[in-house]
Amino acid sequence: MKTKRRIVWIIKTSCIIITSIVILNSCRQNWTIEDFGPPDEGNLISYNEAASMMKVYSESNPIHITNIENSKDSILFGFKIKSNNLLDLIMKNKLEPEFGKPEEVVFYLGINHSTTDAKIKPNYTLIAIGVDANGMLLIPKTGADRNDKTQSTIVDKVMTCPPFCPEPQ
Repeated sequence: MKTKRRIVWIIKTSCIIITSIVILNSCRQNWTIEDFGPPDEGNLISYNEAASMMKVYSESNPIHITNIENSKDSILFGFKIKSNNLLDLIMKNKLEPEFGKPEEVVFYLGINHSTTDAKIKPNYTLIAIGVDANGMLLIPKTGADRNDKTQSTIVDKVMTCPPFCPEPQ
């Protein structure tokens, strides 16, 4: 049960962090670390608090994507990730024997590919990587192993919202 609560906490915290990053990035400001205040461990929040944050994002300068279902411009409001992928990252990390279980999970923004078609926006994704107790990414040490996906547990199998998620309520 403790593991399940930890995973739920990681997912909720990650969504809040990513939404904040996207909002800050879309504002195109020159932010410094001092603008964020002291770091904390994250908090569990109510859905109403989360909905308020999502509303601020959607009313700011949100990232737009091309909805693959209807080719229309849509606001990117989230990413969906399979819970078993996160469980593998946390509980079955291939680098655990060397580094131990991840203490945290970092979600990086990425683009799967770009296109020369100006009508199609980039395919945004999240890359989830475990972080050990010393604050180091759980990634293979050698260049050859870093090229081999069987040598690490890094998740990038996410789906953009829309079209793959329920609308926030």
